[in-house]
Amino acid sequence: MDKVSSSDCIGVAGIVLAILLVVLDKAGKLKGGWLYGLLFVAGLMTLFIAVGNDWVMDAPTKWKVWRGLLMFCVVGLTYSGIAIWITPSEEKKTEQHTESEARPGVGASPTTSQTVTSRPQSGLASKEESVRTPTVPPVVHLMFKDAALLTPERKKRITNDINGVARYLRSFGPLGLPIPDDLPPIGVDTKNSKGEGWSFNSQGDNKYYYNQFTLQQGALDKQTKITEAFLSFVVGRFTYEPPPPMPPNLEQMTPQQFLESGHTPAAMDRSYRWMTSVVIVQYLNHSYWNRPLAENEKPVCPDRGNGMSYYFWQMRERFGKDFADKLAVLTLRASVDKPYTGAHADAVHPYRYYLYERLTLADSVIDNENSRMPEIDSILKECSWLPLT
Repeated sequence: MDKVSSSDCIGVAGIVLAILLVVLDKAGKLKGGWLYGLLFVAGLMTLFIAVGNDWVMDAPTKWKVWRGLLMFCVVGLTYSGIAIWITPSEEKKTEQHTESEARPGVGASPTTSQTVTSRPQSGLASKEESVRTPTVPPVVHLMFKDAALLTPERKKRITNDINGVARYLRSFGPLGLPIPDDLPPIGVDTKNSKGEGWSFNSQGDNKYYYNQFTLQQGALDKQTKITEAFLSFVVGRFTYEPPPPMPPNLEQMTPQQFLESGHTPAAMDRSYRWMTSVVIVQYLNHSYWNRPLAENEKPVCPDRGNGMSYYFWQMRERFGKDFADKLAVLTLRASVDKPYTGAHADAVHPYRYYLYERLTLADSVIDNENSRMPEIDSILKECSWLPLT
């Protein structure tokens, strides 16, 4: 009886591994780089039995090399064929691309440049059975200025990102934020090559297309900056309140009178709306991309500033994305629906009273009997945002 060599064992193990990998692929249990990497290892293992068998090793010297190369080619072609077989078809790739490009949050819709391949509810569908639905129409129609930095690829990506976050905002229903349909043409700040911000300039006496929506160069290839810029535009438009007219006797005012004129309830309401909008934009952008706040975005305890974006994220982890996102949007809406009247003006942190009152009001819309407010209070106490002082 012939003795089984170690090379035979390795080769047989390689063949078994290859069969197992094909089974796992067809069952949907293993995909991507790991699959192809392990298949490559299986091919190398198979070479032990392909090149190390008696037909090759016992051949005359002048034929040994040729037989070895022949078996090497056979193994290479076999495993190449397996790799091609398990590679997703173009149709499957389109379907996977559509799913991966949808917004990172819940209830995503495909972006404007994608098509959706319908899935059969049971069984396997042939190519003829796959039905493509029409391209989803964009929520926002964008215009771009003629700039060398705004390449076709960048325009497409910016369009997809802005429409993705616009659908996210629409998912909140009638109590969400209205999406403006008069977005100014998008331009680029060519003077600052490293900046990652944006700027808006609105002239009330002109048509919207004369206004400015400018991205700095560092933001062009950062999707989170694009969505944050659009969120800032939407929220800013929603919370905007025209400034009151200047006092007619401005020149006769004392410095104290001038200071007091800027601290009227109406003036403070505009400031508090803006402060709330900064919090909500930061949270919504992180929630949309499913990205927790970085360490430098968290409050330093005790919270001497405003760590509300982080606290909203803590509520998201405690109660879920759907609840926290709605609470954030409704808190912003409450800041518009309930103007500041001057309450708690003498407090150490009057803005916290303002925000907490609107947070509680927002919670009452989605939370039966404000049942979650005690837990929300516990989150706000973790870094001494509460108690109010």
